[in-house]
Amino acid sequence: MEIFVYHTPDQVPDLSKKARKGGLQLDMPACAIVIDVLRATTTMATALESGAEAIQVFDDLDELFRVSKRWPEERRLLAGERGGEKLEGFDLGNSPAECTPERVGGKRMFMSTPTVPRLGAGAHRADPDDGLADQSRGGGPLFA
Repeated sequence: MEIFVYHTPDQVPDLSKKARKGGLQLDMPACAIVIDVLRATTTMATALESGAEAIQVFDDLDELFRVSKRWPEERRLLAGERGGEKLEGFDLGNSPAECTPERVGGKRMFMSTPTVPRLGAGAHRADPDDGLADQSRGGGPLFA
């Protein structure tokens, strides 16, 4: 048995078609287990428990702003931080303590974090019949 351990997302090999077409050859296991104990994912779980409608995650801030503008301002929250500081112009940082039912209930969070989009993209592919896939929404992985 072979075990691959990646401590940070930037260590995970790029398995995109572009990388494979470029000649990247990897012997990867047929199964992947993701253990993620990051503050961002704790915040996501807390927000969903507190009634957030869904959370869409992005590593690209321009894409986050572009996609989030499609939602009514009263139903959207921008969340994210870098270096432990809330991003300028955002409603929330990445702290679970900020995700109270009064603050996040019924709203969609558009969250900036460099970690979750890369992990989430490999862990879930939206099925058009599962109620989560909305081809018009754009952006990164959706957690609901």
